[in-house]
Amino acid sequence: MEVDAPVAPADDAAATPEATDATRQLDAPAADDAAVPPDADAAMQEADDAAAEDTALIAATAEAAAKKAEGNAAFGAGKHEEAESAYAAGLASLEGHDTSGAEPSPTQVEARDLVVSLHVNRAAALLRLERRADAEQACDAALVLQPENVKALYRRGVARAENPLKAIDDLKRALKLEPGNTAAKRELAKAERRRAEREREEQRKMKQGLRKAASLSLYGDKEAEKREKAQRKKRREAAQRERHQACNAERKAEGKEELSFSEWEKDEKAKREKLAKDRERASEAAAAARRDERRRRSGGDDVVVVDDEGDLARGYKTTDDGRRTSYFSRTPDAEAAKLLAANQAPRRLAGDAIEVTDSDGSAWNAAGTTFEERDMKTWCEETLRRRLRAAAAEASGVTIRATSITKCSGEASLVVSRGRARRIFEFAADVAWEAKLPAEAPPGPGACTITGTLRMPEISSSINDGAYAAHARKDAHSQLSPSRAAALDAAINEFAAAARTAVVAFVGDYAEKKIR
Repeated sequence: MEVDAPVAPADDAAATPEATDATRQLDAPAADDAAVPPDADAAMQEADDAAAEDTALIAATAEAAAKKAEGNAAFGAGKHEEAESAYAAGLASLEGHDTSGAEPSPTQVEARDLVVSLHVNRAAALLRLERRADAEQACDAALVLQPENVKALYRRGVARAENPLKAIDDLKRALKLEPGNTAAKRELAKAERRRAEREREEQRKMKQGLRKAASLSLYGDKEAEKREKAQRKKRREAAQRERHQACNAERKAEGKEELSFSEWEKDEKAKREKLAKDRERASEAAAAARRDERRRRSGGDDVVVVDDEGDLARGYKTTDDGRRTSYFSRTPDAEAAKLLAANQAPRRLAGDAIEVTDSDGSAWNAAGTTFEERDMKTWCEETLRRRLRAAAAEASGVTIRATSITKCSGEASLVVSRGRARRIFEFAADVAWEAKLPAEAPPGPGACTITGTLRMPEISSSINDGAYAAHARKDAHSQLSPSRAAALDAAINEFAAAARTAVVAFVGDYAEKKIR
């Protein structure tokens, strides 16, 4: 990381109080001259104050420059804490001095440049100390004074590593001001990768959230169910406590001894069990009464015989023809038996009785009502490769096209269930590209070719808006002029859009694909 060299105090001659007095004496009117205007003393006093401030600022600038040199030496020796302290001391030396103004003096300009340099160097030391928030604040202070300071923009971009969008903005501004800054290019590439990783992580979390929501819709929120169960238990215990207190209040009014909660609970349990048994006996009696009523209404032809083993759960009856069978067995009458016999023979179905629909299933599953799944990986991979291989674009005179598909891997399947087809796929692809840049007018450079790779890490059926992630990487090449670099970037953006269009076309091809 580059650190600014110490700024030496200005060599300009500064006005000293003695020089001011001498000048005043030279400019003073003679005794017999006209009287001095009333505001002349105020103007002279203001000039004296300005000269004194200028002298103080020169001294403070010299002290701050010495601290900066001390900090640079410590930074070069790897003593980053000492360097940061020295830079901070240099800034403290210039605190309280006016370095601004509509028409700043050379001394003020020098002091202001030194303040910016100290902030930027302090940010470098803070970055080495992993104090990114403090480094960002130091860069903010420098950019207030010099909004286009490349080092401040670069180091603030590095400090904003946890916020890739802001980091990319700072680093792009730095490269716009200084296109050949290799360190900024390197950090911009890192920030772009972090942004892509964060986008993938957000998509993964979104998918996980959707799966969780689907799971909750099927199985319910277990945690919420546990909390509700605990709350019901708490309310039940509170109600039991209230009934226990009410019971003791009644016993006390009747002159009886109070019961402890465990004794009262034991009595309540006995009462509940007795009540449950009474209800069970009443239910059995009602069921027996209903059975008797049904037998009475049926004429009493069925005779129920209970086995001698005492197994009351099993009942038998003797039919009219003397057969002994289950109580629940029923013998159809003559008319019902005749009707059943007439309908037992097999019947041929009419040819138009089965309605066949045009589904995506196999021939045997023409109606699409049976679950069916087919592996479509090979077909999808071949179709996706063919579509991406045809991607091409042009922008600002630069033509760019796909040369090969260096990677295309994933899974795909076609599922038919309940008359509906679902086409599922998940792929990742790398597309090698070649860009041809035209020659510039003499004495500019001639035509050249740049190569690189477009990565598409997530080509998924879960993406419905065509916003497939695409990240371009350029292979090593000679330095391009700013205009040619901008034209190449524009062409790459158009090529990425063409690749997304190719994926959309692949999805359309897949939508028309059937199993049979």
